[in-house]
Formats: sequence, structure tokens, C-alpha cells
Amino acid sequence: MGSRLVLDLDALARSTEQLAAIADGFSDADTAVDQVTGAIGGAPETHELRAAVEHVADSWRIRREQVREEIRQLALIAGSVVEHLGDTDRDLASSLASAPRSTALLPGDPAHSARAV
Repeated sequence: MGSRLVLDLDALARSTEQLAAIADGFSDADTAVDQVTGAIGGAPETHELRAAVEHVADSWRIRREQVREEIRQLALIAGSVVEHLGDTDRDLASSLASAPRSTALLPGDPAHSARAV
């Protein structure tokens, strides 16, 4: 067959952590909106700007929650992949380490060609 799976589990584990941090960042959006509207102030001349910022924040809130949950799910899935592939890799390595060594020569093995001569 010749196919093989090569995966950097450390990089995927880091991605899991990064996805979780991104999801947490979405949770902080309300705080950021409060800071912005606080900085705008309540003066009559800034009322329209404040209303526009609050409108955008309110409109985006529902979708932001959906995106945050989707990112959290991706983080959970990536973490599960790291865990299960890591377990599988360790199990296979353990099985190979404890298996008896074969002395059979395979075609294409340089020692096989030397014997044939």
C-alpha cells in the first residue's frame, strides 16, 4: 500500500489550546463593548455613535455565541484526536517493542541480495 499517516501531535495539541483561547476571546467581547460605549460617553452629541455601537454588538451577540461554541467544539475534537492517536501510537510502539524479531529477509533488503549471490 505505501500509505502512512504522519501527524504532529504536539502541534495539534497547541492548536487545541489556541482554539480554546480564541473561544475565550469571544466571551470577552461584551466587556470590550462596555469599554467602548463607556469611552464614548453619554453626551447628547455622541448618542448616535453609542447607539450604533450597541446595535452592532447586540446584532452580533447571538452569532458570536454560536461561533464561540463551534470553536469550543473544534478544540474538544482536536484534543480528542491528540489523546486517541497518542494512545494508539504508544500502543503500537509497545507492541512492536515486545514482538519477537524476525530473521526473515524481505525482497529488496540489501542482505537478501547479498545472500542470493
